[in-house]
Amino acid sequence: MYNDGLQPWFSQRQQFGIGRLRSKKLLETEEGLATINTLLKAKHQLLWKPALLYYTACKSLEMSFQQLYDHLGTYVRDSNYRWKLVMRVKRVLDDVNDVGGYGKDQCYFTGAVQLLRNIDETDFVLLYSGRISVEELPRIRRLARMNCIKLPTFLQDVAKYKQNLWNIAVVNNLVSKDKLSPKRAKLKKINISVTIPSAKKYSKSCQPSKKTVRTFCNRIAPQSSSIMSPIPYSPHKWMLSKRPRSCPNTFEKSKEKPHPLWKC
Repeated sequence: MYNDGLQPWFSQRQQFGIGRLRSKKLLETEEGLATINTLLKAKHQLLWKPALLYYTACKSLEMSFQQLYDHLGTYVRDSNYRWKLVMRVKRVLDDVNDVGGYGKDQCYFTGAVQLLRNIDETDFVLLYSGRISVEELPRIRRLARMNCIKLPTFLQDVAKYKQNLWNIAVVNNLVSKDKLSPKRAKLKKINISVTIPSAKKYSKSCQPSKKTVRTFCNRIAPQSSSIMSPIPYSPHKWMLSKRPRSCPNTFEKSKEKPHPLWKC
């Protein structure tokens, strides 16, 4: 946003032939960049979460809320996380028994795949000059002011940044080794199985104390995942509603003696 305010097209995007800020192509580029950058220092550089969101949005066109919830059980074991995935797609429907959903979450996966398949053809420094999609880079190449923009720390070395993107592309099987150069052909594909742990399993060190349990005793617990209600039940309701108006003072009074007063 800072770099876009320094460019000549900031308030005149239509005159320069640049798309709107709410366009689909711009959203895919921005969310795709955000998805890739989160994997730079990740332990497992897999696009499993964006792919799962894309798959959930596609299946929402064929299944209802209950059917989609049961179908995702083969991939996601955690019932709470599975419920959030389905609710994220079906939240725009008045009746959850209807077919359809919200497909905005597909831009994370489509944008990331588009960038990872065109690493050498994309000028990432120019892409960070403003809120620009990949298709609009040739149009702004002579117009962008590059002397005053600010770049993130991971983009100071462009060659290293592109090498990390090639690693992500190879791990996710988005680029074939035949198209790679001899130096990049040494990259190996890693098969990693990612399992989502259940939210009910806590370690002994993470168990809440008795004092913290007392403050949450008045909150409403979520409904059971096995019995689905016809109306979507939002998790934010039980997290934010019916909070105690005033937190009781559970601290014990100090038994120390008061300090003596100084006499004049």
